[in-house]
Amino acid sequence: MKLATQTPKKALKAFLKQKPLRSEIDVFKTNLIALLDKISVIEKRPTDESEEHLKNDLRDFLRDTYYRDTARKYGLDYIKKLPVPNVDDENQLQIINCVDKVLEAKKQGIDSISFEREIDELVYKLYDITEEEIKIIEGS
Repeated sequence: MKLATQTPKKALKAFLKQKPLRSEIDVFKTNLIALLDKISVIEKRPTDESEEHLKNDLRDFLRDTYYRDTARKYGLDYIKKLPVPNVDDENQLQIINCVDKVLEAKKQGIDSISFEREIDELVYKLYDITEEEIKIIEGS
């Protein structure tokens, strides 16, 4: 079987169609906690390295969480080609601000859905996802 390279849009759509098992949820939770721990020390890193380190941390999270079976089957070189878009400083700051708002709202017990929706919109824009694709992703 030959594995075809997919665009981020197609990969995201395919992933969202899958129903997770409890064991997959546990793996996701463990890997997400590890990712958040790595990101929390980002302020201690030199500023010129932070974006590249974040990309590597995110790539490792995705590899360990979603592509572990693919890595065993096709090798790590395939996984290393996982596309991670370059984010300019303005978009990066917008996403960071939204995440901060979500975290603060959750601390206060306030509904954070509007901030989460804003993050969704920023990610859709980042990956050039169309309105039709958004409807598929969101199941509406």
